[in-house]
Amino acid sequence: MNKYSKYITYILLLLVVLVQLYGMFLPFTGDAGKYAAISKNIYQNREFWDLSIHGSPYYQKPPFMMWLSSAAYFIFGTINNFTTRLFPVIFTLLLLYSTYQLGAYFYSEKIGKLAALMVGTTQMFFLYNTDLHTDVILATCTTTAIWQLAVYIDKRKWYHFVIGFVFIGLAMLTKGPIGLAVPVFAIGAHLLLSQNYKMIFRLEWLAGIAIILLMLYPHFKVLYHHFGWEGPKFFLWTNNAGRISGTYKGNNTDPFFYIYNLTVFTIPWALFFMGGLIKKIISIPKSIRAKNVEYYTIGGALILIFILSFAKTKSPNYFYPAIPLLAILAANLFNEITKTRNIKLIVIGQNIINGMLWISSLGVLLWMFPVKNSYIWVIIGFMFIFQIFILFNKQSQKAFIINSALVAIIVLNTTLNMNVLPQLFDYQASLHAAKIYNNEANNDATFYTYRYYQFEMFFYAKTNGYKIIDEGHKDDPVYISFDEAIKDKGAWFLANEHSYQQIKESCNKLEKTYSFEHYYLTDINWKFLNPKTRQSVLKKIYLVKTFDE
Repeated sequence: MNKYSKYITYILLLLVVLVQLYGMFLPFTGDAGKYAAISKNIYQNREFWDLSIHGSPYYQKPPFMMWLSSAAYFIFGTINNFTTRLFPVIFTLLLLYSTYQLGAYFYSEKIGKLAALMVGTTQMFFLYNTDLHTDVILATCTTTAIWQLAVYIDKRKWYHFVIGFVFIGLAMLTKGPIGLAVPVFAIGAHLLLSQNYKMIFRLEWLAGIAIILLMLYPHFKVLYHHFGWEGPKFFLWTNNAGRISGTYKGNNTDPFFYIYNLTVFTIPWALFFMGGLIKKIISIPKSIRAKNVEYYTIGGALILIFILSFAKTKSPNYFYPAIPLLAILAANLFNEITKTRNIKLIVIGQNIINGMLWISSLGVLLWMFPVKNSYIWVIIGFMFIFQIFILFNKQSQKAFIINSALVAIIVLNTTLNMNVLPQLFDYQASLHAAKIYNNEANNDATFYTYRYYQFEMFFYAKTNGYKIIDEGHKDDPVYISFDEAIKDKGAWFLANEHSYQQIKESCNKLEKTYSFEHYYLTDINWKFLNPKTRQSVLKKIYLVKTFDE
């Protein structure tokens, strides 16, 4: 890699940071809106363990990610999109560092750096640091735990043991038992395949379990207080095992769901992620008796993906803990291939992926969501000049692959963060409703959501609100009935078309009524993406105010 190639790489990595930084100012929707609202309640109520939302206790996720979000509120005294994302995103830098350390420990510093670069520039990293999910925090904790415990197994230093189990505890405080399962898969597979059976049965593992239980005890106490034994049971069993079996949620039976999602969410490095995984699987029979071979990466990633593939509830974010482990295998494959002279097929394959990202981005900008911010074309033009320079600059094939891939992923996420997502958020009724409510409602006003299934209103509204019981959706405990809420004179309601009619019939006349075109972004399909059919799938959402008397 010549000096110009290095400078180009550094500039492109700076642009990656800037694109991610832009995404930190975007609004929230879906689950991210829920986590933001809970974080807001932590700050306002000064209650770190007893989580709540819409006036009711919250139990579906443990508190660690919400602690990270609310930490910025305590430091800066400001609640907004940026501060909510600030510490979760900073925490994910530890994911890059732990990936680097794990890759460097078992392979080389070069592979560790490349693996960290791949993780930090996958589409998954961009997406879930903008649309906040617990899974990126989970992956950070599990990767750090695997790294520390792998070093402990080799060097037997007590502090690696303690740090490793503390991060398993934090992983479980992020998303439950899956935070323990992934390190167990990784460590167990390594010890079994390397035939280190004595280490499996050492008593110090019991001390690690004690560390975990000590960290989880306050959370169990709160769950038991609100829900009896059903609370700890939900944490330990229902929320994970129930999703796998389908008894709690889900009916997806596609066993290849995570395979093709892996190719999408690991772009622009999908060739190396898939190739590294296949290469490692093929090498297992030959390497079992060999010394100094690691199986942490393949054990943690493959077992997780295998179990998730047969789970009835599926979502791409579920396999996030496998990404840093697979990135190490991808970086190792990349390093081996680029040492050979004949890598034309790889270069061609990478160019096809990069070309598809360019074409997709331009298609979105010109047709699907036409540009409203003209500055985007300046950025796209600048990136095109970069791409031309990379094509004609004399450099190694390794540098060419890395820099071309970085350009393509920057173009895609510039398109998403600066153009697509802002236009998508125009179809989020609660964002418009919150602005009206904050401008027109009294400072002591109360609002209710009724059959509106997202949570942004609880984050963006200036006063507290409540969710009305809907018998068709029992995911969260809700204690306010419609009959109770409608007696609250002068209250505001965010409702869908059906519940709006019910409110109107109960009140005879409403003081204020606003309507919005809405689409749930968690259910995006081709009809919505197609400008010609988009209008046909939009729903009406209403914000209404009842009379004070």
